[in-house]
Amino acid sequence: QALEARVEERTRRLADANQRLKEEIADRKELQAKSQFLAYHDSLTGLGNRLLFKEQLEEVLTEEAVTPRPLAGLFVDLDGFKAVNDTGGHSVGDLLLKSIAAKLRDLLAPMDRIARLGGDEFAILQSSGPQPSSSIALAEKIIEVAAHPQSVEGHDVAVGASVGIAIVHPGELNAEAVLKCADLAMYSAKSS
Repeated sequence: QALEARVEERTRRLADANQRLKEEIADRKELQAKSQFLAYHDSLTGLGNRLLFKEQLEEVLTEEAVTPRPLAGLFVDLDGFKAVNDTGGHSVGDLLLKSIAAKLRDLLAPMDRIARLGGDEFAILQSSGPQPSSSIALAEKIIEVAAHPQSVEGHDVAVGASVGIAIVHPGELNAEAVLKCADLAMYSAKSS
């Protein structure tokens, strides 16, 4: 009876230890998933960040090599955003960024990707639709959405958007070069 009691006690201890181990593994997996999300996403808007966008763009450029179809990289910069931060404060600016980010995301087809690169800059990978007509239509919608006045925490705010477009054929450029071309096109649009 004493032996059976010890075996029963050790079995119970092992079952408890096994349960704790399972819980610890689940906690670690959850923590790892959160860390992975934070590493690849913008904490303010929940959009992908520059790192994720570059990886997605490289992946599509590689996939597109099989299907020779051009795609578009769009670089979006909000015009007048600094004035919003200066007059309303950063909390108003942050809320405006979140609102615009959600609206931009809603403009995209399911296969398209968007990222907040930092500050008031966004990048979009448009792999849906014929180019350049699809990216031009998207840029026009972006400009319209960004220009729509909003009320944020009692402040009436209005910004604009400058959009640069880089059309790339598979195998021509890497992700960094596509971003650079779209960025240069955005500055050209902003200056004109």
